This record gives sequence, C-alpha cells and structure tokens, in this order.
Amino acid sequence: MLASLIALSLALLAGPVTIDEARLIAQEHAGTEMAPEPEIEEADGQPYLARFHPTEHKRQGELHTVRLDTGAYLGTLTESTPSPLKVEGPVTDETAIDIARAIAKERGAPRFDELVWDVETSTDYAITVTGKVPSPDPRFKGPLTGCRVGVLRADGAIIRYGLRECEVPSFDGVRISDERAREIAEELLGPEAHAIIEPYLWHGPFGLNGPTRLSWHLKVATPVHKEVGVQVDARTGEAIEAGCTGCADSLDAPVPVAPTRPSASPTAEPATTTPPWVLYGGIVLLCAIALGIFLLRRRLN
Repeated sequence: MLASLIALSLALLAGPVTIDEARLIAQEHAGTEMAPEPEIEEADGQPYLARFHPTEHKRQGELHTVRLDTGAYLGTLTESTPSPLKVEGPVTDETAIDIARAIAKERGAPRFDELVWDVETSTDYAITVTGKVPSPDPRFKGPLTGCRVGVLRADGAIIRYGLRECEVPSFDGVRISDERAREIAEELLGPEAHAIIEPYLWHGPFGLNGPTRLSWHLKVATPVHKEVGVQVDARTGEAIEAGCTGCADSLDAPVPVAPTRPSASPTAEPATTTPPWVLYGGIVLLCAIALGIFLLRRRLN
C-alpha cells in the first residue's frame, strides 16, 4: 500500500526521477514486481528512458517504459516470439547478436547486409541488440537507419523488434569545422568558458522544437555552470544554448551571456561620459535661475 502511494505521488510530479522511483511507477502501472536492473536509453548523453521487465516469469516478455526526466509512464510493449535459433541455457551477449541477426533477416530488415551489430544494453533478464548502418562520416553521432531487437536471456525469445529509419544527412555542406564550432561555443558563453566535450555532428532539431539541421553538439563549462549544452549550425555557424545539464551553484542561475568588451584601461572614463565641470556648471546655472525668479517675484509684490 505504501509503495502504491509513493508511486502515485511520484507519477504526479513533473520532474526528474531516479531509477528506483521509476521502477515504483512501472510497478504501480503493471501491478507486478519489476526487475531492479532496467534497460537505459540515453538522449544527448543523458539517461532518458528506463525500460523494466517484470520478475514474474510468464510476464518477462513485457517491457514497461518510464521517462526519467519527467517520471511519465509511457506504456508497455509485449512480444513473445520463440528464438529463431536453437538455444540451450541462458543466452550470452554473443548468442543474442546471432539471434537478433537471424530475426532481422527473417523479417526483411532494410539494408540488412549493411547492418553492424552490437549489444546496446545487457541485464539479468534481457539483452538489447542493435543493428545500424554505419555513418559515412565518423564525426556523426546521430541516429542511424537500422533495427533494435530485445532478446530474453532465459530462452532467447524475441520480446521486442523495432525498425529505425532515420535520415542520414549529406555532409557535403559542412562549412564549420569542429575547431571553429568550439570557438563559437566558447565565444557565446563568455571569455572564461571552455569546452569540456569534443564537438560531434548530429542531425535533428536545432533547439527544443526547431527545424531539423546538421549541427555540432558540445558541452561548455562556465564559472557558474558545470555543463552547458551548445549547438552550432554546421553550415552557417549560428549558435544557441541548448540547456544547462549541471550547475555549480544554483539550478536557477542564468547561463551567462558573453559580456561586451571592456575599455583598454580599467580606470579610463568611457568616451560618452559627461565631463564633471559641465555637470556642476549646469547645477549652478539652475540655482541662479531659480534665485532670480524668486527675487523678481518679491519686487513685483
């Protein structure tokens, strides 16, 4: 009962949740215990989704997903297809790759002959294998065309199969080098900013909900923030701040904007400053005018 109340209260909160909190949310929605080791999917280098398998054997083919940044429950996927290969005993990571390759060929995965296979996540309950078409540019870290296969470790059953068909952009129009992207990002956040993660190319929204562009992604440290995400358009050099992922002092502290250049001498007066004698002379003149008006009124009366 207590766990249910905790899960419900967590589900109502709009904000980041821990793995344990996400597991309670998944358990409340599924009505059964979840394995402590979820599959984690990252977005832009940060944990984004947690996928949990029930510990109950007959339900291990289910996959319950919770967003870690908001605590939102995203539902469940269920598939229980016997392994296309003969399996004896618990499935190893290497065998899971063979199983994933076999089911992808059987189902006609696009560009099957070009897929490069690898284990994405591995837990005591399931192994997630991905087959990706490699990018023609090694600097590109964006999503690639391919497929993702979930394999149950107990018997090799297929518990998830999904295709990913993303546009791989042309790299002919890249005019901004990674070195220049670093300079632009540091200039954006001020003279004391410095890049802490090497720039990499990404094809996706420019900003939160902006148009799809090929851009450099990197993280920059400032005196106030440990990590500030920056995007630099790979063709135009336009740069935007894409969110603070770790703040040194306060989560509410604003990301600093590059200040204007200071004068050559810290003690020099700005060129537009009014000279002191003009200011004082003006005050004396106003006082004299006021005194004259006062005396004139007395004589008239």
